[in-house]
Amino acid sequence: RLAVAGDDAGGNLAASLTLIARDRNGPAIAAQALIGPLLDPSMTRLGDGARLRSDLTAATCASWYAKYLPQSRQRLHPYAAPLVSVRQAGLPPALIVTAGCDVLHHEAETYAAALIAAGVPTQVVRFAGITHAALAAHPPALAEIAHFLHHRLADPGLASHHYPLR
Repeated sequence: RLAVAGDDAGGNLAASLTLIARDRNGPAIAAQALIGPLLDPSMTRLGDGARLRSDLTAATCASWYAKYLPQSRQRLHPYAAPLVSVRQAGLPPALIVTAGCDVLHHEAETYAAALIAAGVPTQVVRFAGITHAALAAHPPALAEIAHFLHHRLADPGLASHHYPLR
């Protein structure tokens, strides 16, 4: 049983890896957990940083994308921009964790909606009052991620006898 998980730019890489694994026939990925992921290099879905009281700015996101994808044409490839992919069917179940005070939560939740529309079992949890930087260390977020991964990866026979699922 294999899962991928990533925070921030790592969420982009984790989501992209599921697309690549699906398209190239493996390895089989049983689950994906995306924590405040960057999913849209076009940055057209960023929230209003001032209104959200976000600790992350559009300028910072642009800087990260410029380092990761220095040529603008690279930013259009579905493996670099999971949110613009039109083929989400067949991806592994997903947990998408977002922060209420984060310019990225709208694009992450838009991606979740696309996964749901494609029939991918998807859970979305937004933590109100939490910033992007605090999300990956937020104890309730970590508990949600651990529960999701346990549920998706545990041996079904053992899970029902030793690890009660909530």
